[in-house]
Amino acid sequence: MGEEGFSLKFRLHCRHRGTHADSRATIVMFAYHHGRRMRLGSTGLRIQVASWDPMLRRVSAGVPGARGLNQRLAKIEERVLELYYRFSDQPDCLDQVKAACAAGELEGLGMRGQLTVEKAFSQYVEGLQKRGAKASTVARFRLVLRNLQDCWEKSGHHGRLLVSRVTPAFKDTFETHLRYVLGLHPNTVSLRMKALKTVLHMACRYHNCENVAFEGHRFHREPSERIYLDEHDLSRMLGVRAESPSEALTLDLFTFSCLTGIRFGDAISLRPDNLREAQGRLFVKVRQHKTRVPVEILLVSHAEAIVRRYLARQGETIFPPITNQGVNRILKTLALRAGVHRNVTFHQSRHTFATRALSNGVPIASVSRMLGHTNIYTTQVYARITDTRITEDMLLLEQRWGMGPQAPGAQPHEK
Repeated sequence: MGEEGFSLKFRLHCRHRGTHADSRATIVMFAYHHGRRMRLGSTGLRIQVASWDPMLRRVSAGVPGARGLNQRLAKIEERVLELYYRFSDQPDCLDQVKAACAAGELEGLGMRGQLTVEKAFSQYVEGLQKRGAKASTVARFRLVLRNLQDCWEKSGHHGRLLVSRVTPAFKDTFETHLRYVLGLHPNTVSLRMKALKTVLHMACRYHNCENVAFEGHRFHREPSERIYLDEHDLSRMLGVRAESPSEALTLDLFTFSCLTGIRFGDAISLRPDNLREAQGRLFVKVRQHKTRVPVEILLVSHAEAIVRRYLARQGETIFPPITNQGVNRILKTLALRAGVHRNVTFHQSRHTFATRALSNGVPIASVSRMLGHTNIYTTQVYARITDTRITEDMLLLEQRWGMGPQAPGAQPHEK
């Protein structure tokens, strides 16, 4: 294309030198005008390097789908020429053309322009459901989409939210929206930003497009404190009186997890065939939903009594159905009644189990196995040894070394 010294050329942009022929690269645009060259940006189209004809600057004719891709390139070329005619009488013509391209003048011409964020999320969620992902995982991605759409509207944007419009600037706006408008914890913000990056990456991979919103972005996760109940608060919680069947169920589930470390989702889905009896003792065997690690745990007498009491109801699951949100709501009521002045949640029972086990001398490898962790370093962060245990260990060392506290007025031994 050459109009009054203006031309547009398509090239492949490879991020690394020596890119293999089977690798994928983005088709980018370069404009030339009176000896000046300017990169206008990406077309949003990605192809294999071997599919590109560098002489014709088009997709090779024998490549599947080449005709459609080349037609899109031709439409992009026509639109850029129209932009040139619009700004040709201005001294900063190329800058104006580039600004118009960045503002969305080419939307709808490449695959990236046609793909909405809502469709990208919908396709990703559909894939999650086919792979049997947990309902909570699916719900998290749908929540991220709602957050994104809400941020788009409140930022004063108009029109559909396209993948092409998720720019690095809008990505930063969305992160600010999550942190300061919604008031989310930094780690929650990081998880939702990762979910957005995952969806964009998969959408661009399957739709031959490109999005650089997260290029060079680093996710920061703050170390979170593992809150657990000390012996005083735990005895109060386990001794509180339940005033309804739902409170009794909640208290039994909470106690059971404090004694086994089993997550709520695994506990509420326990079935009679998850139990095994050997030598007069009861074992529970479960494949954990989160890590898919099979775990078999011996039930201590109190936990065994809880299970045997609910087995009498002869239901499909050992415990009656109840939601995690419902349990946490009831736990707050029980905590107030017990005089425990903290925000008690069900997951704290798992922290409590791990901390008590380590504090009572159970090897960390055994605790890691009971919790179903795939990495022992997770257990070191997850379960903390209490200050009381450390003090007891130091006193024990003091006794073994024969260096107990001296009586008042006693003189130190001379060497």
